[in-house]
Amino acid sequence: MRSPLNYPDIRDLTLRVEKLGFDSVHVNDHLIGFDATRDKKETYLESVMLLATLATETQKVKLGHIVLCNSFRNPTYLAKMISTLDNISNGRALL
Repeated sequence: MRSPLNYPDIRDLTLRVEKLGFDSVHVNDHLIGFDATRDKKETYLESVMLLATLATETQKVKLGHIVLCNSFRNPTYLAKMISTLDNISNGRALL
């Protein structure tokens, strides 16, 4: 199954898996997508912002990255971003 790229589909899938009892949800962290044709039609969402938004819509599921490309961001900012995500999600951020 290919991952959805638009937020409504990602949110709906996340809410569904939380309801089914999954422990965690993980997203990709890439600047661009993998499918040039498809990526022109839909925005590839920034992963930390996406997880922060999902944190406000979920209650129990833990939130993390499949791969977190630390070279995309300054390490100090990345640490602050993940600690903010952990705060917003009440301790559900995975690193």
